[in-house]
Amino acid sequence: MRALIDTNVVIDVLQKRAPHFDASFTVVMACARGRAEGWFTAKAITDVFYIMHRYYHANEPCLDVVRKLYKLFRIADTTASSCLQASFSLVSDYEDAVVDETAKAIRADYIVTRNIDDFKNSTIPAITPSDFMLLVAA
Repeated sequence: MRALIDTNVVIDVLQKRAPHFDASFTVVMACARGRAEGWFTAKAITDVFYIMHRYYHANEPCLDVVRKLYKLFRIADTTASSCLQASFSLVSDYEDAVVDETAKAIRADYIVTRNIDDFKNSTIPAITPSDFMLLVAA
């Protein structure tokens, strides 16, 4: 099963955000252990760096996080074509539309996110971390 992991799932783990940490951590670990093929976008990596820099106020721990993401996930490049296609998407939020287009480009089965309502018009089905883990366990 191939899944594009949304930024909020990774941030839940990195910042140990309750009540989402447990489900998100389980998703990340399933990908790390090869139980699912986890993908993350190159654009999301820059977002994670920015968010974590506000947390650490230093470059090196943030770069360490970036390096770990490359070990945990396959990284999907977001192309200019995906960005253009997203501008015509039925997904109302442009950033989420870009995620959907990137997921389509890598032939993802699912987008794993806490914000499934934001993806109600996506071409790739969006599921919560908890629902994803039920599929992985089956």
